[in-house]
Amino acid sequence: MLQRFVEEKVCITACLNEKRLQKHFSSTKISKVIQWNNLEELINVLDPFEAATQKLSVDSSPTLSIVLPVVTTLITRLENRSNDSLFLQEIKGNLRRSVEERFKDVYQNKLMLLCTVWHPRWKDFGYLQCLLYQNHSETLALLTKLQAFKSKTLAYLFLEEQFHILFGNTSVVSPSNVQDEPTNKQYGLFDIMITNRNTTSSKSHGSELLMYENEREINRN
Repeated sequence: MLQRFVEEKVCITACLNEKRLQKHFSSTKISKVIQWNNLEELINVLDPFEAATQKLSVDSSPTLSIVLPVVTTLITRLENRSNDSLFLQEIKGNLRRSVEERFKDVYQNKLMLLCTVWHPRWKDFGYLQCLLYQNHSETLALLTKLQAFKSKTLAYLFLEEQFHILFGNTSVVSPSNVQDEPTNKQYGLFDIMITNRNTTSSKSHGSELLMYENEREINRN
């Protein structure tokens, strides 16, 4: 609707300047002043949200695995830039606060993390490396507050849990009870996945999982 309104800028301006209509505006106390630049800035900042809505709303393919990449992209698009107007900075600030409230648990959601780690394109969580955002303070602060940079570790702990359930191993460690690693710990399969420690894998179901982790992500064609 907003996009359509701006597209009709010439017609709307002509109507507002029409003398026969001006008396109606004055009687109803409707302002004739339209901040077109502000409207165009608002459209630009909302465009990624429209694209995200369309991307996640398709019914021809599963979309749960792309929620985290999409949310992360939206957060990065709300980073303030040096040429942003005060109006645009205020809009971005409000949207960041809204994203923080609406998605406060998304990076810890078990189903979301499992779907992401099972997706061959997103399983490495490469878009959630802290170093990528060192020069983007608002993005870094929000992702840190949402605990986004811990999501890969948590996802592989959830995957380990499902792995043990699938193969009948009941000695599953809950991700919520993970403690700091002792210095003399013997590292297992999923420690290797998360920390990239080298070890010799045996011919087992575990080695197949390790092979999956070590496979490179499938990039977009």
